[in-house]
Amino acid sequence: MQKVGGGLRNLGKTGSCRSRQNGKSRAERQVLCNAGDYLSDGRIPIDNDQSERTIRPLTVGRVNWLFLGHPQAAAGRLQLYSVVSSAHRHHLVIDDYLEDVLRRLADAQQNHPADLEPGSPYLVDLLPDRWALSHPQSVRQDRIEERSLVFDAKRGRRARARLEARATPAATIPTPPASDAPGASSQQARAP
Repeated sequence: MQKVGGGLRNLGKTGSCRSRQNGKSRAERQVLCNAGDYLSDGRIPIDNDQSERTIRPLTVGRVNWLFLGHPQAAAGRLQLYSVVSSAHRHHLVIDDYLEDVLRRLADAQQNHPADLEPGSPYLVDLLPDRWALSHPQSVRQDRIEERSLVFDAKRGRRARARLEARATPAATIPTPPASDAPGASSQQARAP
């Protein structure tokens, strides 16, 4: 293999990677050595878009939350973010969920504080999965259907890829001619 990225040289006969020692850290050398694996294995994705899409809300939020209130309020913000994330995962209309839950929590604090004990049935019923069962009008069915369609398409692509992978090795193995079959002697092949 030729130089790639200014640091990777050729792979030796044993497959070991020899990179230049000109000030590269151990991690940099390891990345360069793994580049040979990346270039030789077509199953490794060429990008990490899926990973980036997954962490994007957190990274955007991290910048936005730098200036949100006092640092001692971080615990409360994390709890609220956790509740909103859970409601989002359960495909709830978040405004409806927060409005109802916050109203019910304020009412319980004023009128029956015993219901606010950790693990009480009152609090358990406010969790997003239980709340969704009692408020089906606030569940976003379009998101559930969209997620189902995406999942079905992904499952179909994977099934097709598995079928192609099974079919490809059989198609690439050459079949020997009848005269080269095991047990056939070279004299039989020459006979008229």
